Amino acid sequence: MNIGHSGVHMGNQVRAVKITRPHSGTAAAQEKGSVKSLQINPKQFTDYGHRLSEIQAQTLVIWGRDDRFVPMDVGLRVIWGIPNAEMHIFNQCGHWAQWEHADKFNRMVLDFLSH
Repeated sequence: MNIGHSGVHMGNQVRAVKITRPHSGTAAAQEKGSVKSLQINPKQFTDYGHRLSEIQAQTLVIWGRDDRFVPMDVGLRVIWGIPNAEMHIFNQCGHWAQWEHADKFNRMVLDFLSH
């Protein structure tokens, strides 16, 4: 699995993760609408997929159901790889859940971080 990520970091632990885009080296992934720059330079994002099981912190993965940049099956593989992960999928939402559903996104992240 090839993924890039950003997250809310607390000390040495990642507490919330939003997957930003896949590392796309396969023709099938490129056909699914991956970012054009990945086609030009497919190794621009480091693949951390093999290390997901090392994340022991509770992890919240947030996804937009209609994300055209990163298919939802990537998010499902992420939560499969992280032992203590949970996932929320926003309906009628693309790649930018934090903007498209800002109020609910912020409440969800604050609730997750406070528990």
